[in-house]
Amino acid sequence: LRCAQCIPSWMHAGKASGRRLQSFGGKPAPSEPMVPEPLPPWIQWVVHRLVDSGIVPADAPPNHCLVNEYQPGQGIEAHQDGPMYAPYAAILSLGSHIVLDFVASVDPSERGRLDPPGIEDDNDDCEEVLTSLLLPRRGLLVFAGEAYERYLHRVPARMEDDTTQPGLLKLDASIGEETGTVPRSRRVSLTLRRVLNVQGTLQAATDVTLVL
Repeated sequence: LRCAQCIPSWMHAGKASGRRLQSFGGKPAPSEPMVPEPLPPWIQWVVHRLVDSGIVPADAPPNHCLVNEYQPGQGIEAHQDGPMYAPYAAILSLGSHIVLDFVASVDPSERGRLDPPGIEDDNDDCEEVLTSLLLPRRGLLVFAGEAYERYLHRVPARMEDDTTQPGLLKLDASIGEETGTVPRSRRVSLTLRRVLNVQGTLQAATDVTLVL
């Protein structure tokens, strides 16, 4: 988290969301290969830990990281990361807990949308929530397969989360156990993925082992 504080310049996801973000490893685009850039040492350290833990294969580790900053009350609309990446994502939450929903879109055309940067309106009215996860501070979520390829995921824009909501999966049972609600604070998330189309090579889309 201290390393993220030292990011020299942030981009803005759009006026509607207010989030700040930064991309490391290159700039993925649907229509052309990504020009690879070295990951900063502090992000590369996280990649090494994922490899050493057996979560991702050593011969096909993440080569891109999107860092998002969420202030209380900010979220991100439902989206899929899309076919630019190998079909998995590893999300490390720093600074605060968060609730992440997996949803099915009412409109099939919503499927296949690419991950931001872009302008989001955080409109949650068009999705059906399939499950909600309460991700703890310093928690790691890895999802792949159907969760990645079929469903969308989102972070609802809230100032606090109700830890008693029906069906909520708490990865840390102690969060909110006394009050039933827990206020959000500043959260920085690292989303690590493997871009497939990289200048000079076509990256392998290998399977990963899911570990929570």
